[in-house]
Formats: sequence, structure tokens, C-alpha cells
Amino acid sequence: MRTLGFFLVTTHLIVGILNIVIARPLILRRIGPNRLYGFRTPKTLGDTKVWYDANEYSGKALRTAGIVIIIAGLLQFAGFILFSLLRVADSPSFQVGYLIVGFLIIIIPTSWSVIESFRDLGRRTR
Repeated sequence: MRTLGFFLVTTHLIVGILNIVIARPLILRRIGPNRLYGFRTPKTLGDTKVWYDANEYSGKALRTAGIVIIIAGLLQFAGFILFSLLRVADSPSFQVGYLIVGFLIIIIPTSWSVIESFRDLGRRTR
């Protein structure tokens, strides 16, 4: 059972740190228009100013998502330790719920960053 807790906290740390590392060059405007890396849409690829502005915003949203993933993952792990001490963590229903919450901790902030990036792009290109 302990491996589930360690697996998820490790996953949250890796995904959160990767988000932050990937976001940094975008925030610093070091990545020019390309088809591999950045917030790539026809609008951003078609206008250099829109590219840099949208990718800076997108990078900040991605960085925020990374921080939220790390904090929420650590809080979830603290809860796991508490429930383990209370001997609740051994139940199959707890384990399934813990796993679902663990994946939601990654999916929700990452989805939020993508949605916010598209909203910002819509505001910029009106």
C-alpha cells in the first residue's frame, strides 16, 4: 500500500517540476515561433507579437499549474500518511479513491492552464 502513496507523490513532484521547467523559457520569451514547443495555434504562429505575448501568459499559467500540482500532491501524501496511521488506507475503496484524486490533481490544474491560455489568446486577438 505504501507504494501507491510514494508513486503518486513522486508523480506529482515530477509533473509539477516539469511544468515549471517547461514554462520558464516561455515566460522569459526565449522560444521563438516553431511547431514543436510553445502555445501553438494558427494565431500564434501567424504573428510574432501574439506568439511571444500568448506564450508568456501560457507559461505563467503552466508554472502556476505546476506549483498547484506539487502542493496538492504533498497535501494528498500527508493525508495518506494520516490515513495510514488510522489504518484506513488499507481498504480497497480508499486506494481507488486516492488514485482517482491523485490523477485529478494533475488533470485539473493542467486543463485550467490550457483553458486560460485559449481565453487569453481570444482576448488578445479580438
